[in-house]
Amino acid sequence: RILHFHSDIKIKKNRKVLVTETIKVKVDGDEIKRGIYRNIPLWYEGKISTYRVAFDLKSVKKNGQTEPYFTEWGDNGIYIYVGEEDVMLQPDYYTYEIQYELDYVVQMLDQVDELFWNVNGNGWELSADTVSATFHLPKGATVKQYKAYTGIIGQTGQDFDVAQNGSDFTIVTNR
Repeated sequence: RILHFHSDIKIKKNRKVLVTETIKVKVDGDEIKRGIYRNIPLWYEGKISTYRVAFDLKSVKKNGQTEPYFTEWGDNGIYIYVGEEDVMLQPDYYTYEIQYELDYVVQMLDQVDELFWNVNGNGWELSADTVSATFHLPKGATVKQYKAYTGIIGQTGQDFDVAQNGSDFTIVTNR
């Protein structure tokens, strides 16, 4: 079971985005056996064409320690498989951290800059009890407007709360 999925998103002045995902899970040996996998979408349909997001995996950890992983490209992005094929996890609580840097996800529009990002992706077979994201804006930047949605791909649910503290902006699901 995924207890909590948190994405800490630091938007840099050069428009690159550093993402640190913290995924807390309860392992009972049914769905999560050797570790977790993460599907990160990197191709998006624009108004004119499909565009690809640049991706650089920085680190993968389990309970604060570097964890073995491997990656493979999928239909719409990259899959990160965390854990070892010959090591079964004991029933317990585990915290995974995946850190990566993105480029080409912040678009410079006429009046505003826009970050379009699917915080927890679409490839999960398990739902998460809660999902949250904190956005750290560059110094001097402010949030003028936002749109956020909950639910499966294509849904426009509004089951979340928002808090803003200076240039930090946090969204937390409430259902």
